[in-house]
Amino acid sequence: MARLFVVGALILCAGCSTLPKSNKVEAFGSAVTEGSSVLNALAETNRKYAFAIGNEEQANFLLNGRNFQVSPEPDVFLDPDRVAFRREVVNALAGYGAALKAAADEGAIQKLEEASVELGEAAGKVLVAASPVASPIVSPAIKLTSRTAGYLLGNAYAGEIQSVISSRNGDVKTIVALLKDDMEIMAGALTYQASIYEGFKKANLAILAKDGRASKGLLYESFLKTRQEVDELRAAAVAASKYSKILDAIAAAHDDLAKGDGDTSKNIAMLVNLTDDVSTLISAARD
Repeated sequence: MARLFVVGALILCAGCSTLPKSNKVEAFGSAVTEGSSVLNALAETNRKYAFAIGNEEQANFLLNGRNFQVSPEPDVFLDPDRVAFRREVVNALAGYGAALKAAADEGAIQKLEEASVELGEAAGKVLVAASPVASPIVSPAIKLTSRTAGYLLGNAYAGEIQSVISSRNGDVKTIVALLKDDMEIMAGALTYQASIYEGFKKANLAILAKDGRASKGLLYESFLKTRQEVDELRAAAVAASKYSKILDAIAAAHDDLAKGDGDTSKNIAMLVNLTDDVSTLISAARD
């Protein structure tokens, strides 16, 4: 009997080594949520300066005595329908990340189940096919009675989290592939916007300076504001070009968690660091 107990304990421990640790799931979820916020920020920057470029162009026409429009169309602006769909996909990914964090941190799995369904639906739309989501894949909400940070999740609960992660691994890869293509387009658009916006602002400031009616103080303030805006655009372009690495890290770290084998620390740490770096880059340019 004692021998059977020892053998059984060894089998259980072997299974434990393949289950996700709470701190790893939480770190992954937080990084995915923050990374998704960065994507939304880049899209908003693109939209903001699309209208700003249109305004500066029409202002240039006004200053040069040409016909102008008071409500110009945006200049470099991604297709609104396309942007809306991408945001839906990004928000589904963000919701999934937040739910993973909550499942590991708070002990409730119901939100993860719901976010998992939304992620599957978003991936299904990407594939232009019927959503692969079927009935709920996990049981109703479960609460852990006690857990400390970094402690291995209870076997049954950790198994449920991993079943969700495993079932959505393909969906995450599908969404990552779509967003990687988008980031290449976004980086080019933001770089182009920075060049065009800077050109119009310089031209308009030069006209005002030559005219002599604008005070030096006003011109100086306008110069500083323009410099900050162009820096914001250029930083966003750099962030978009770097975001491909974040997406690769999301896919790799999620794959590690889904497989449940090997050390997940490396890819998760890479994801967290890359996300922090890009977030800092964007924040610094806006300050």
